[in-house]
Amino acid sequence: MEMVATTATAWPAGPVWTLELEAELTGDAPAAAGDQALEPMVELMLRTRGVRQAWITGDGSAALTVNLVLAAASAPDALRRGPALARACARYASLRGFAVRDARITGEGGRTVSS
Repeated sequence: MEMVATTATAWPAGPVWTLELEAELTGDAPAAAGDQALEPMVELMLRTRGVRQAWITGDGSAALTVNLVLAAASAPDALRRGPALARACARYASLRGFAVRDARITGEGGRTVSS
């Protein structure tokens, strides 16, 4: 799998954060998820208010990197909201064994910030 990506069209006002979530498929999930399995997850993330961009990359293994650009009041709020959104959207896409292992902020308004 290379990458599933797209951009939302409605952008609400507020601070914008870029998050990178390290995730993996565990338990009864498939050993690797292809584009067909991940596309519904990305589409739902993009329909969520405040999400500006979403994309998922993987190397064909159970490891996935979920990237989100989303509006949130603060960095801690973004770090709570991003993983919760990814887990909920994974369930929607029938990836019940989806687990977020790490979440970090990689940018704010185009600038790099520490988390």
